[in-house]
Amino acid sequence: MLVLVLVGIRLLPESKDPAPGPWDLLSVGLSLVGMVCVVYAVKEAAAHGFRWVIGLTAVAGAAALFWFVRRQLTLPAPLLDMRLFHHRGFSGAVLADLLTILGLSGLVFFLSQFLQLVQERTPLESGLIELPAAAGAVAAAWRPATWRAGSRSASRSPAAWWRSGWGSRPASWSRRTPA
Repeated sequence: MLVLVLVGIRLLPESKDPAPGPWDLLSVGLSLVGMVCVVYAVKEAAAHGFRWVIGLTAVAGAAALFWFVRRQLTLPAPLLDMRLFHHRGFSGAVLADLLTILGLSGLVFFLSQFLQLVQERTPLESGLIELPAAAGAVAAAWRPATWRAGSRSASRSPAAWWRSGWGSRPASWSRRTPA
């Protein structure tokens, strides 16, 4: 993590709003409380079953997030401009991003489980098999074409790099497939 921070400070360009609005601590607190409560409720319900305290926590988190959204809609300089979600292009891009991240996270999780539990590989072997995909994702993110907003090649290059990283995997899996 330290390496990422140091490299990020050196390589990532600074982007600032030339006229930033005031920092709204109440909005920060509402979003923090809302997210922590909802995530806690989901994790506790999955681990220990649903109880009334968990339900109350989820409702409190949802209420805090609702209040956060209502507050952002009324502020002259919101932390997160909720009106952006009225644009179909923006909403579609955010939804596509969310689904991609969820899908890839699930794939990596279940692939690791498959390699270790079904094919009886060690965690190190599983990690090495998954390394081309991780390297492809990093390489795609570092390509200068992906830094230009609106570039036609930028929207396709991460997927191409991802597929190229995954292309070498099936050959390595077949080596130890149980009968």
